[in-house]
Amino acid sequence: MCREPAADGLTPRTAELRAGAKLLRQVPVHPIVRPRASFTADAADAAAMVDSLALVRELGYPGAVLGVLDASGSAPDWPLLDRLVAAAEGLSLTFHRAFDLIADQPSALTGLADLGFARVLTSGRPGRACDHLDELAALARLGADRGITVMAGGGVTAADVPALLAAGMREVHASAGGSQGAMSVDEVHALAAAAAAATGPTRFGHESRTTLKS
Repeated sequence: MCREPAADGLTPRTAELRAGAKLLRQVPVHPIVRPRASFTADAADAAAMVDSLALVRELGYPGAVLGVLDASGSAPDWPLLDRLVAAAEGLSLTFHRAFDLIADQPSALTGLADLGFARVLTSGRPGRACDHLDELAALARLGADRGITVMAGGGVTAADVPALLAAGMREVHASAGGSQGAMSVDEVHALAAAAAAATGPTRFGHESRTTLKS
C-alpha cells in the first residue's frame, strides 16, 4: 500500500492508513514507510519513519515495507535500519526495491536476514525481474539458507511467472490500480491464476495504486 507510485511509493497519509486498516480482516496489507522520493534518509526522514511505524503498529497492520541506503547509494544504511527494526517490533518487514541498487547483494541479504527482515522485494538489478533470472535464482538460494524470502518484482506479468518459479521464486509482486502503467484488473487476475496453477505454494503480492478514502 502506497501513495505516489510514480515516485516508487511514499508513505500513505494518516487517513489512508486508517482506511486501509479496515481491510485487514480480508487481506494482510503491508504499507510502505518512505517519507520522500529518495532511497537515502536524513534525520527528519528517520524521525518520520519511526513515527509512521508507530502508527502502522497501532492500527494493527501485520507488516511494513521499508528500505534505506547510505550516502553512497549502493549499500544499506545499517545504523538507521537497526533503529527502524527496533521501532517496528512485531511487524513483518520487507526491504523494498532500493535493494536493486546495492552493490554487494549477497552480503546485504545476509545482513537483512540477521536483522530480522522477512523478505526483500527485488528485480535482481534495476529493470524487469524477468531480465535478471540468474541473479534472482542466486539470491533465492541464499535467502532459503538464511531464512529470508526473495520476492520478485519489477514489470512482472502473468507470462513471466513460469520462468520466475523455475528460478526459485515463491513470491511475486505486481502493481495494479488506477495509475498509468499499472496492470489492469484482468491482468492481475491472470497473474494470480498463473501463480496459483504453479507447483508448490506460491505467494502473489499486489501493490495497490488506488488512493483509499476514509
